[in-house]
Amino acid sequence: MAEKSPAPSSVFDKQPPLAVSTKKEKISTVTPDARVTLNSVAPEWSGKPYGSECITSSRNEVSPPEGNLQQLLQQQQQMIQIQQQTLQSMASTIRQGFALPKPELNKFDGNPLEFWNFIRSFENNIEKNASDESEKLSFLLQYCTGAARNAIKSCVSIDPTLGYQTARTLLKDRFGHLYKIATAHLNQETRDPP
Repeated sequence: MAEKSPAPSSVFDKQPPLAVSTKKEKISTVTPDARVTLNSVAPEWSGKPYGSECITSSRNEVSPPEGNLQQLLQQQQQMIQIQQQTLQSMASTIRQGFALPKPELNKFDGNPLEFWNFIRSFENNIEKNASDESEKLSFLLQYCTGAARNAIKSCVSIDPTLGYQTARTLLKDRFGHLYKIATAHLNQETRDPP
Protein backbone atom coordinates (compact mmCIF):
# COMPACT_ATOMS: atom_id res chain seq x y z
CA MET A 1 0.00 0.00 0.00
CA ALA A 2 1.26 3.39 -0.89
CA GLU A 3 1.93 5.96 1.74
CA LYS A 4 -0.38 8.95 1.76
CA SER A 5 1.09 12.38 1.98
CA PRO A 6 -0.22 14.67 4.70
CA ALA A 7 -3.21 16.81 3.71
CA PRO A 8 -2.33 20.33 2.72
CA SER A 9 -3.12 22.98 5.33
CA SER A 10 -4.75 25.25 2.76
CA VAL A 11 -5.74 25.28 -0.86
CA PHE A 12 -2.78 27.52 -1.68
CA ASP A 13 -0.14 25.01 -0.58
CA LYS A 14 -0.42 22.90 -3.72
CA GLN A 15 -1.10 25.76 -6.17
CA PRO A 16 1.67 27.53 -7.99
CA PRO A 17 2.01 31.32 -7.61
CA LEU A 18 -0.51 33.32 -9.61
CA ALA A 19 0.53 35.58 -12.46
CA VAL A 20 -0.87 39.12 -12.34
CA SER A 21 -0.84 41.37 -15.38
CA THR A 22 -0.70 45.17 -15.19
CA LYS A 23 -1.38 47.81 -17.83
CA LYS A 24 2.26 47.87 -18.91
CA GLU A 25 2.11 44.10 -19.42
CA LYS A 26 4.61 43.42 -16.68
CA ILE A 27 4.07 40.04 -15.14
CA SER A 28 4.79 39.56 -11.47
CA THR A 29 4.07 36.70 -9.20
CA VAL A 30 1.88 36.91 -6.15
CA THR A 31 2.20 34.41 -3.39
CA PRO A 32 -0.79 33.45 -1.24
CA ASP A 33 0.62 35.28 1.77
CA ALA A 34 1.16 38.57 -0.09
CA ARG A 35 -1.46 41.29 0.22
CA VAL A 36 -2.45 43.24 -2.86
CA THR A 37 -3.92 46.70 -2.25
CA LEU A 38 -6.62 47.39 -4.80
CA ASN A 39 -7.96 50.68 -3.48
CA SER A 40 -5.88 52.56 -0.97
CA VAL A 41 -8.81 54.77 0.07
CA ALA A 42 -11.22 51.90 0.79
CA PRO A 43 -11.56 50.73 4.41
CA GLU A 44 -10.02 47.38 5.22
CA TRP A 45 -12.37 44.40 5.05
CA SER A 46 -13.39 43.25 8.51
CA GLY A 47 -15.23 40.17 7.42
CA LYS A 48 -18.65 41.59 8.31
CA PRO A 49 -21.19 42.77 5.73
CA TYR A 50 -21.43 46.47 4.97
CA GLY A 51 -23.83 48.29 7.26
CA SER A 52 -23.56 45.83 10.14
CA GLU A 53 -21.35 48.25 12.00
CA CYS A 54 -20.80 51.97 11.88
CA ILE A 55 -17.88 52.74 9.62
CA THR A 56 -16.39 56.19 10.02
CA SER A 57 -13.53 57.82 8.18
CA SER A 58 -10.65 59.68 9.73
CA ARG A 59 -12.63 62.93 9.41
CA ASN A 60 -15.47 61.51 11.60
CA GLU A 61 -18.05 61.63 8.81
CA VAL A 62 -21.29 59.76 9.30
CA SER A 63 -21.42 56.37 7.65
CA PRO A 64 -23.55 56.04 4.50
CA PRO A 65 -26.46 54.16 6.17
CA GLU A 66 -26.90 56.86 8.82
CA GLY A 67 -26.40 59.60 6.22
CA ASN A 68 -29.15 58.11 4.08
CA LEU A 69 -31.45 57.94 7.09
CA GLN A 70 -30.84 61.60 7.90
CA GLN A 71 -31.40 62.54 4.27
CA LEU A 72 -34.69 60.61 4.20
CA LEU A 73 -35.84 62.34 7.40
CA GLN A 74 -35.06 65.76 5.91
CA GLN A 75 -36.96 64.90 2.71
CA GLN A 76 -39.92 63.72 4.76
CA GLN A 77 -39.94 66.96 6.77
CA GLN A 78 -39.85 68.98 3.54
CA MET A 79 -42.78 66.98 2.14
CA ILE A 80 -44.78 67.59 5.32
CA GLN A 81 -44.12 71.33 5.06
CA ILE A 82 -45.23 71.36 1.41
CA GLN A 83 -48.41 69.47 2.31
CA GLN A 84 -49.17 71.91 5.13
CA GLN A 85 -48.71 74.86 2.78
CA THR A 86 -50.98 73.24 0.20
CA LEU A 87 -53.67 72.55 2.79
CA GLN A 88 -53.47 76.15 4.06
CA SER A 89 -53.81 77.42 0.50
CA MET A 90 -56.82 75.17 -0.11
CA ALA A 91 -58.44 76.29 3.14
CA SER A 92 -57.90 79.93 2.19
CA THR A 93 -59.46 79.33 -1.23
CA ILE A 94 -62.47 77.61 0.32
CA ARG A 95 -62.96 80.47 2.78
CA GLN A 96 -62.80 83.02 -0.04
CA GLY A 97 -65.28 80.99 -2.06
CA PHE A 98 -67.81 81.19 0.75
CA ALA A 99 -67.05 84.81 1.63
CA LEU A 100 -67.17 86.32 -1.86
CA PRO A 101 -70.48 86.68 -3.67
CA LYS A 102 -70.82 84.84 -6.96
CA PRO A 103 -70.31 87.17 -9.91
CA GLU A 104 -73.42 87.72 -11.94
CA LEU A 105 -73.13 86.97 -15.64
CA ASN A 106 -75.32 89.19 -17.77
CA LYS A 107 -77.02 87.73 -20.81
CA PHE A 108 -75.81 88.76 -24.26
CA ASP A 109 -78.50 89.91 -26.68
CA GLY A 110 -76.31 90.63 -29.71
CA ASN A 111 -75.37 94.25 -28.94
CA PRO A 112 -71.80 94.68 -30.35
CA LEU A 113 -71.04 97.28 -27.66
CA GLU A 114 -71.47 94.58 -24.97
CA PHE A 115 -69.76 91.72 -26.82
CA TRP A 116 -66.27 91.89 -25.25
CA ASN A 117 -67.62 92.48 -21.75
CA PHE A 118 -69.83 89.40 -22.12
CA ILE A 119 -67.05 87.22 -23.58
CA ARG A 120 -64.52 88.13 -20.85
CA SER A 121 -67.10 87.54 -18.15
CA PHE A 122 -68.11 84.23 -19.74
CA GLU A 123 -64.47 83.08 -19.98
CA ASN A 124 -63.71 83.98 -16.36
CA ASN A 125 -66.86 82.57 -14.80
CA ILE A 126 -67.98 79.69 -17.00
CA GLU A 127 -65.36 78.58 -19.50
CA LYS A 128 -62.49 78.03 -17.05
CA ASN A 129 -64.75 76.10 -14.64
CA ALA A 130 -66.65 73.96 -17.14
CA SER A 131 -65.46 70.38 -17.48
CA ASP A 132 -65.99 69.84 -21.20
CA GLU A 133 -66.96 71.55 -24.46
CA SER A 134 -70.54 70.28 -24.31
CA GLU A 135 -71.08 71.97 -20.95
CA LYS A 136 -69.49 75.21 -22.23
CA LEU A 137 -71.80 75.21 -25.27
CA SER A 138 -74.85 74.66 -23.06
CA PHE A 139 -73.90 77.61 -20.85
CA LEU A 140 -73.18 79.79 -23.88
CA LEU A 141 -76.66 79.08 -25.23
CA GLN A 142 -78.17 79.74 -21.80
CA TYR A 143 -76.55 83.18 -21.53
CA CYS A 144 -77.31 84.31 -25.10
CA THR A 145 -80.68 85.78 -26.10
CA GLY A 146 -82.23 87.33 -29.20
CA ALA A 147 -80.02 87.64 -32.28
CA ALA A 148 -77.01 86.11 -30.48
CA ARG A 149 -78.95 82.96 -29.54
CA ASN A 150 -80.38 82.64 -33.05
CA ALA A 151 -76.85 82.84 -34.50
CA ILE A 152 -75.51 79.89 -32.45
CA LYS A 153 -78.51 77.64 -31.76
CA SER A 154 -77.70 75.33 -34.70
CA CYS A 155 -74.25 74.56 -33.17
CA VAL A 156 -75.94 72.14 -30.75
CA SER A 157 -76.54 69.65 -33.56
CA ILE A 158 -72.83 69.12 -34.32
CA ASP A 159 -70.00 67.55 -32.28
CA PRO A 160 -69.73 69.43 -28.94
CA THR A 161 -66.03 70.27 -29.35
CA LEU A 162 -66.53 71.65 -32.82
CA GLY A 163 -69.92 73.10 -31.87
CA TYR A 164 -68.52 75.24 -29.04
CA GLN A 165 -65.66 76.56 -31.16
CA THR A 166 -68.05 77.30 -34.04
CA ALA A 167 -70.44 79.14 -31.71
CA ARG A 168 -67.60 81.29 -30.36
CA THR A 169 -66.42 82.07 -33.90
CA LEU A 170 -69.95 82.96 -35.06
CA LEU A 171 -70.49 85.29 -32.11
CA LYS A 172 -67.18 87.02 -32.71
CA ASP A 173 -67.73 87.40 -36.45
CA ARG A 174 -71.28 88.71 -36.13
CA PHE A 175 -71.07 90.80 -32.95
CA GLY A 176 -67.41 91.20 -31.95
CA HIS A 177 -65.84 92.35 -35.19
CA LEU A 178 -64.12 95.72 -34.76
CA TYR A 179 -66.02 97.25 -37.69
CA LYS A 180 -69.38 96.26 -36.18
CA ILE A 181 -68.37 97.63 -32.77
CA ALA A 182 -67.19 100.93 -34.33
CA THR A 183 -70.42 101.19 -36.34
CA ALA A 184 -72.49 100.57 -33.21
CA HIS A 185 -70.57 103.33 -31.39
CA LEU A 186 -71.15 105.77 -34.25
CA ASN A 187 -74.83 104.91 -34.42
CA GLN A 188 -75.17 105.41 -30.67
CA GLU A 189 -73.42 108.79 -30.81
CA THR A 190 -75.38 110.10 -33.81
CA ARG A 191 -78.78 108.94 -32.57
CA ASP A 192 -78.60 110.05 -28.98
CA PRO A 193 -78.86 113.79 -28.29
CA PRO A 194 -75.90 115.31 -26.41
